[in-house]
Amino acid sequence: MELIKEEIIKQQDELQFTKFDHEDGIRLGILMYETAKAQKLPVVVEISRFKQQVFHIALPGTSHDNDAWLKRKENTVYHYGKSSMLIQIATQKNGKTIEEMSHISSRKYAAAGGAFPIMVKNVGLVGVAAVSGMTSEEDHILAADCIRKFLKEQ
Repeated sequence: MELIKEEIIKQQDELQFTKFDHEDGIRLGILMYETAKAQKLPVVVEISRFKQQVFHIALPGTSHDNDAWLKRKENTVYHYGKSSMLIQIATQKNGKTIEEMSHISSRKYAAAGGAFPIMVKNVGLVGVAAVSGMTSEEDHILAADCIRKFLKEQ
């Protein structure tokens, strides 16, 4: 299944919170952890709020490299205010690296899916739900699906 730009934009428009505090971040992180654990996924999961880490867990099969990728994806969302998967699609479409496209360091930012913006309605970007360990598309889907489930349970 190949994600398309329009799908991701629609997800970002639909998957918005009415509020998002530390407790929400912890609960979302636990939901993502439980989902990944049940599927035996080798992922690292992190939830941040205003760039402060509120939840982080590494499941079996991951390494410090996954933590580094996760942080770079998260930085990308904070920089652009969009899903890191959208940035990956943009760089691929333009045939440019993230450095060429935006003059930012690929050591700090990654054009790779897996980090999804946590948006509060009428406020904007307040945090990031990030995943690393699978393909960019699979990481993105896990984050978006868990946010959707979390919002439905509210």
